Amino acid sequence: MGNLFFMHGSTKRLFLVSFIFALLAGCATGGYQDPVGSDVAKIRLVSDLSNSTFNYFDAQNCSGKTTGLLNNWMAVDTKRRVDMAVPPPKNAKNYIEIGLRAGHEVMLQANTMSNSGGSVCGIGFALVPQAHAEYEAVFTMNENYCALTVSQLQSFNGKVERVRLPVNRSGLAECAGKSIFFPEKPAND
Repeated sequence: MGNLFFMHGSTKRLFLVSFIFALLAGCATGGYQDPVGSDVAKIRLVSDLSNSTFNYFDAQNCSGKTTGLLNNWMAVDTKRRVDMAVPPPKNAKNYIEIGLRAGHEVMLQANTMSNSGGSVCGIGFALVPQAHAEYEAVFTMNENYCALTVSQLQSFNGKVERVRLPVNRSGLAECAGKSIFFPEKPAND
């Protein structure tokens, strides 16, 4: 048992972090529960980055809820699907689909930690989903920066259109000061 951790330095840390991700993967679908109702919006979260997680925040969940885990070499990808009408992009290897309450502001956060260098990257965006709308967020790496594109999906006569939306990174005003993700805003002088 003494030889279990024969790795050195950053390799040992990376193994430990990956092991923690694997342990948490069992809880990955237990956090966020899709809403029910006739006006539910849907979003697909796409990532080919290693150890990707997607977290959900709203006024009642300022500490966040996990929606799933993708591309972790020690855990099975989360297979969440909500039967979206528009198919995923042709090059999408892995993705998670969730339902969203229409008309209620939410914040979704994409995170990754690389297997090779231990670098961490995360981007959050706020959205007020429209009833019956479908959205897609694609989380990628451009050079040394993580990037996120958000689109509203539309289908006309069998042709799919991805209408890019501005990435709203303003956060959730209702959560200011309620968790480490939303610190209290400083008072205006």
